[in-house]
Amino acid sequence: MKNPLLTVYLLIILGAIAVGAVHGLVWSFLAPGSKYKVFTDGTFAMLPTESLNRFTDFAIFALLGLAVGVVGAAALWHLRPYRGYPMLVVVTASAALASVQAGLVGQWAASGTAPSSIGPSKTESIVTAPPVLTGWPMLLAGPAAAVLVYTFLVAWNGLPELGRPAEAESLPVR
Repeated sequence: MKNPLLTVYLLIILGAIAVGAVHGLVWSFLAPGSKYKVFTDGTFAMLPTESLNRFTDFAIFALLGLAVGVVGAAALWHLRPYRGYPMLVVVTASAALASVQAGLVGQWAASGTAPSSIGPSKTESIVTAPPVLTGWPMLLAGPAAAVLVYTFLVAWNGLPELGRPAEAESLPVR
């Protein structure tokens, strides 16, 4: 690419997607599945003590997303020549893409057996369904944390040029 600024932004977004994949893998190994009892006629019901696992799945994903957002925004703040509102847009977009990637990879990598796949049998059985991500609000934790941290760092800096070196003025897009 001829524009070094766009190259940096593209590398940041690609790195965030890779981090999102790791986030999803870590979630898929940490999140507990829910146990179901499958009856002889193929119907199934969640065991009474397992209903909290849905919240646990959500909480683990959201907390990992918060960590990724905070660390990512703080790391990108250290790219001094690129500080400014375009970087805030890149931070937001990369955190959102990382969160979506984490959800997709996490659902793909989660282990377990869907109780609906068992069907009728001669004996009742207990199966562990894979953890699930329900709804889209958990996807907002990482991007929200990233935007808040980056905005806080901008406000805390207090300098009009945000501490960018003088050479940063020659970059094609600011």
